Amino acid sequence: MDEIAREVYNAIKLCNIEVTLKNEADGDYLNPKPKIVVAPHEFFLLNAGPKYFNPAFMKNCIAYNTEQLQTQWFSSALPEMLSSAAIIDICNQSASIFRSANMPALHWEPAIKPTRVDLASIEEHPLLKAVPNLQDKPEWHDRPIDLSFFGAQSPRREKALGRIAPRIAGLNSFIYYRRRSTPLTAGLDKSLTEVAEAIAQKSKIYLNIHRDVMPYFEWHRIARQGIGNDCVVISDHCLEHPLYKPGVHYIQVNARHVGDAVDWLLNDLDGQRQAAAIRRANRTMLNNNKFEHSNAETLVNFIADNTDA
Repeated sequence: MDEIAREVYNAIKLCNIEVTLKNEADGDYLNPKPKIVVAPHEFFLLNAGPKYFNPAFMKNCIAYNTEQLQTQWFSSALPEMLSSAAIIDICNQSASIFRSANMPALHWEPAIKPTRVDLASIEEHPLLKAVPNLQDKPEWHDRPIDLSFFGAQSPRREKALGRIAPRIAGLNSFIYYRRRSTPLTAGLDKSLTEVAEAIAQKSKIYLNIHRDVMPYFEWHRIARQGIGNDCVVISDHCLEHPLYKPGVHYIQVNARHVGDAVDWLLNDLDGQRQAAAIRRANRTMLNNNKFEHSNAETLVNFIADNTDA
């Protein structure tokens, strides 16, 4: 979750407030200052993380939850989150649940900007060997990949991808689908995230299929990787989001109709018009500096209201 931590850092800096970016390896176990711990299911549970779970550290700690509430990782970090001074959640509905339990909680996401990828650090990655002209930045209609998807294995995704396979067999697609039993971590997963960004920049359509029956709005895939890289996102049905709207910022369909939506966007004149309209709306949002500042101020005000800052 280094990306999100960096975006939190940038948002606070945007408000002209001094801030330091640290990680669990710093060993600052008794730091009493106001702080935001991004991804508590990783920070408190992996490596030296448990040492930070003490009264001195937690007093002015705001936990920024990035995990889906139906997962074992969310449950594992729940004691640490409920011991925090307040909670920020990347999911609007999860933040509402915390507030209903009288926990100070805010739904907050970084304002997305066009993504920049350091291609020099990943151009030799095996997954990119089949991608032509990696350094080029073609217009949307000239992008060499028609459809891409990055995600972990699940029975629901297996069924959905199997259903659409015959429909996309003739397309230039990039599907990365692997088994995973742990949450995303640094190191190898950092390079994989950068690979996903590079692939998105070459893709017309970025696909989102939920891993289970929870229709969680997957901000990182839909907004950061898809919209942020000027893709048209096709997703199965999501929980309502206060900013990103289906039909305006992305295409939302039942999972069984994903193949139809892909064909419509790529081959039908009305679908191509819709793709252009979605990309225009997203570019307007990406270039909205006023929203970026107000979003940062919302975060800073929440920190001030719930810590000794």
